[in-house]
Amino acid sequence: MQADVGGVHGRSVQNWERGVTEPAIRYLPAIIEFLGYDPTPEPSGLAARIVYARRRLGWTQEELASTLQVDTVTVYQWEKGVSAPPSGKWTSFKGSLEIVFGSWKAQCKHHLERAC
Repeated sequence: MQADVGGVHGRSVQNWERGVTEPAIRYLPAIIEFLGYDPTPEPSGLAARIVYARRRLGWTQEELASTLQVDTVTVYQWEKGVSAPPSGKWTSFKGSLEIVFGSWKAQCKHHLERAC
């Protein structure tokens, strides 16, 4: 693949293809757009969906925490399934999740019906 993927050097792309390195999370949205699909299968559990959505957006845990005005440890706990996010924290993130998953209501209904 010798194409421009988000301004990344061609050698970096070759290293990704060979499994030598993995792309930084900030490059993932451009890679997915370039490919036309996300090669990672869509997860089913809420914790895994939070990681998947964050990754698709190219956000770090710190960026998600900042967006939702919570501690990074809180995001870590949500992503590990230790706790679930309260409904009030999803207001600003909900629109982004709809882009990633289509209908947020349909995807999280059984997990966070009151939160959505």
